[in-house]
Amino acid sequence: MISRTFALAGMALHYADFGGTGPTVVLVHGLGGSHVNWLAVGPTLAESARVVAVDLPGFGLSGRNPGGGGNGLTVLGGALARFIDAMSEGPVHLVGNSMGGALAILEGHARPARIASTLLVGPAVPPPPGRPKVDPRWMTTMLLACMPGGHELLRRRATRLGPERQVRELLELCCVDVSRVPPAIVEAHVALASRRAATPWIQHTFAQSARSLLRELMFGRRLRRALLEPGPPTLIVHGQRDRLVDVRASRAVVAANPLIALTELPDVGHVPQLEVPAAFLAIALPWLDRAASRAPAPQARRAG
Repeated sequence: MISRTFALAGMALHYADFGGTGPTVVLVHGLGGSHVNWLAVGPTLAESARVVAVDLPGFGLSGRNPGGGGNGLTVLGGALARFIDAMSEGPVHLVGNSMGGALAILEGHARPARIASTLLVGPAVPPPPGRPKVDPRWMTTMLLACMPGGHELLRRRATRLGPERQVRELLELCCVDVSRVPPAIVEAHVALASRRAATPWIQHTFAQSARSLLRELMFGRRLRRALLEPGPPTLIVHGQRDRLVDVRASRAVVAANPLIALTELPDVGHVPQLEVPAAFLAIALPWLDRAASRAPAPQARRAG
């Protein structure tokens, strides 16, 4: 993996370049995530494709939006669109986890000619009918993000925990069995958290993104419309024991749109690409191969 950046609207957008040749695959992390969420699978994906993992504005090693427009889905989606255009002249395959899945859905709907396929991993989609099963710890985090001044409470909590404990608690929330995450990947998460600990605005941008995402999931129409209308070939991979996004939400999506496929992973949580990378790759590689055979071969670009 090579760490790269390029200038985007006055900020430095960071991405991990896993190399490879062939169709371009863009990996998109979720809320609070970064390129390190893909370290367990990026190298193998790059054996059959050009693979890059972006750090969205305000996350990972990227800067924040300098324009004063906040860090909501519109800003993140705009940055993702420009990143895609910088990476490839032709259609790309989007792989999005959680919030990254929501952004992939919106991008595929807004610019279908630029997206060859979408692979959605525990995607943030509108809640299912009834009462969704969401871990109280995650609900508390999201509620704090929505409170006036809540980002300051999140900052104090992060300072109290420290980078290592913060990463451990987040992985325990996202995984059914943290011991399945490769130790080197855990260390990479801790190293990044330590590097970001002194950044004064990270909880603020997190809160802005969280509020925007919740508004879209609960009251927005764009995501619902995108999920119902024809789009690029789409596969959802969802852990049946996901504590952040109820698997029933993905089941409701495919029930409403039979063009979208769903593969469920038993005894797996919110981040299959970290918790069970081999199982994730066994699904992702054939899917991307089939999707690539249906799309014209894009020409990759290298930026930064």
